Amino acid sequence: MTRILPLVVALALTTAPALANGDPQIAGTEWILLAIDGTSVTSPATLTLGDDGQVSGQAPCNRYFGTNTATLPALALEAIGATRMACPELDAEADYLTALQGVTAAEVQEGHLILTGADGRKIEFYRADTEDAPLCLSCPKAE
Repeated sequence: MTRILPLVVALALTTAPALANGDPQIAGTEWILLAIDGTSVTSPATLTLGDDGQVSGQAPCNRYFGTNTATLPALALEAIGATRMACPELDAEADYLTALQGVTAAEVQEGHLILTGADGRKIEFYRADTEDAPLCLSCPKAE
C-alpha cells in the first residue's frame, strides 16, 4: 500500500484542473473598459480576473467583486456584488454590470480583452498598462 500512495499522489498532481483564471494572457491583469456592444463608453470602469477565480474592479460608480467558477477562456461570473455609492453614472454602471453578468467567454485579440455573452453581447477592454487608449476593435469603423 505504501508503494501505491506516491503513484496516486503523482497522478492527482498531473491531472489536477487549472485554476479558475489561470490563463496568463487574461488573469492578473487590470483591464480598462473600452466599449460595450460596439459602442465606446464614456464612463470609466475596470476589470481584474484573479488567478484564484476572484473578479473585481471599478464600475462607473462603485467597486465590484465576484467569482469566476469556470476555467478560462470560459466565464461563469457569480455572486457579483458592489458597494452602494450614488453618482450620476448609475445607469452606465447598471448596463456594465448587467452585461458583465451575462458573459460566457473571454479572448485576447490584438492586446484587447473581448468578453462575449451567450446572447451575443460583447464587452471590450484594453490593458491598463497601455500608454494610450487604443482604438476600439468591436466598434463600427467610420467611413
